[in-house]
Amino acid sequence: MFYFYLLLLPLTDLFFPPAVAENELAGTTWRLVQCYYDNKLRAVNHRATLTFASDLRRITGNDGCSDITGSLISSGDNLRMGNITSPARKNCVGEQKLKVARVFITTLKDIPQIKLSGNYLMLYTGGSAKLVFSKIITEGEESTIIKRSYKVDAILYKKGGKKYMKLYDYVTDSNIYLEKIKGFTYQPGYYYNIEMKTTIIGEEENARSSYELIRVVSKDKK
Repeated sequence: MFYFYLLLLPLTDLFFPPAVAENELAGTTWRLVQCYYDNKLRAVNHRATLTFASDLRRITGNDGCSDITGSLISSGDNLRMGNITSPARKNCVGEQKLKVARVFITTLKDIPQIKLSGNYLMLYTGGSAKLVFSKIITEGEESTIIKRSYKVDAILYKKGGKKYMKLYDYVTDSNIYLEKIKGFTYQPGYYYNIEMKTTIIGEEENARSSYELIRVVSKDKK
């Protein structure tokens, strides 16, 4: 089934608090990894992105269905995003894509607070995170590589006769379970904080991921 919705984008501006350093955003691209809909933050398994131009004068992106563009204006200690448009609206295929696209655009219109935490960019309205992005390292036609941070538990967890590491994401408050991470030697009895490269191939139910260590930030005995 095909879904289509009419998007009316006002000239309302999006303000960035002074705590966000402009040089941390310049020339960066972010992939949406979680979106708040149906009363909770949910994983996003299709491509939706936000890109800041290197001169911080323009912003571009994709809400999961259609491209968007807008302006960035430096105003004192703030960056101001406005004039957001979507030149060519497309049909939104799938219920989840439609919900994510609606929240994506609504959040930009609602003048959210922005928080930059390591490899994550978060947009807040009403005191809760509505959109959580992870920084893209590289992106191709069929795959996207993002950088994420995790805490690895000190014990292994058994599932279906196999043993898995439990990785906790502080920012999204979620866990993933992995048998292995390329380049990472796990030693039971220690907690690790790591940075990890995640390669995502495909979208939605066909999406699959592979994982590779970037660096061990800390290692502490249980």
